[in-house]
Amino acid sequence: MSSEVWNRLAEERERLQPTPPISEPVIWYQHGDKRYPVPALCSAQEGPGRIKVTIFPHGAMLMHRAGCHHISHPVHDKPNETTRNCGAWDYARAVPSEDFKLHEDDLSRRENALLEAEEKAKEAQKIHEQKVAEREKMIAEKLAGKGSKKKPEPVSI
Repeated sequence: MSSEVWNRLAEERERLQPTPPISEPVIWYQHGDKRYPVPALCSAQEGPGRIKVTIFPHGAMLMHRAGCHHISHPVHDKPNETTRNCGAWDYARAVPSEDFKLHEDDLSRRENALLEAEEKAKEAQKIHEQKVAEREKMIAEKLAGKGSKKKPEPVSI
């Protein structure tokens, strides 16, 4: 199980997701389709590469979308409801390197948690092995001591 988690973390490191600061101008794509760009603003950060956007469609009412992932996010690899309902976003300018910090911090936190969990599992395994050895020793002592005890003689009346 932990090897799967480590593999997923490695895959995420290869596809770091940028997260713009609040009020950053972005381009929103309806249904994640790059043929339909619409100007928008980042109104909140929800997670690495996931934001709430305020959308300014030409000649229409202002719109808001939550859970909008960056266009390079793996969620957009296959058609799905999230992409269809929330769309996708991308930068209106070049991607600054500091916008990857949120995802890098999240990955570091998760890696540290995995390392701690593995250390705790190793400690628990050592304690378990000690208890098993103690139990086996206690059982062996009881069995060895059983044969040396004398049975009480029956009382005659």
